[in-house]
Amino acid sequence: MTDNKKKKTIIAICSHCEKIREKKGTWKVVDKSIHKDKEIALSHSVCPECRKKHYKGI
Repeated sequence: MTDNKKKKTIIAICSHCEKIREKKGTWKVVDKSIHKDKEIALSHSVCPECRKKHYKGI
């Protein structure tokens, strides 16, 4: 497989606490170096705990 045909993975990361959403919908703290892997792209989101804390009216 050539580099340009590799499938990228996009991972949602909480904009506030930087926990990462897993496929099951759970949120876990993950080492920040994960973004160094060229097969993974991070996408910001907000975990349920931070949504309650930072967006109380939503």
